[in-house]
Amino acid sequence: SFAHYRDPRQLVKLAGLTLKENSSGQRKGQKHISKRGRKRLRSVLFRAMIPLIRHNKAFRELHEYYTTRSVNPLTGKQSIVA
Repeated sequence: SFAHYRDPRQLVKLAGLTLKENSSGQRKGQKHISKRGRKRLRSVLFRAMIPLIRHNKAFRELHEYYTTRSVNPLTGKQSIVA
């Protein structure tokens, strides 16, 4: 049950969706999800987003914005995770 989680960030961490950056010294690396949480929860959340993007106008517009913006556009999969 998710009822005992007080902060949404706890659920993000549980799913392994926190961002981690691979950087060293002067170099600043790209950010990726940590994948340290529960794989099945990430999978269920990803699968739940597909119909939302297809059938919900607000989610579809947000997905289109992330994938078509001129500065730093995301791939389709990155947009769903974002």
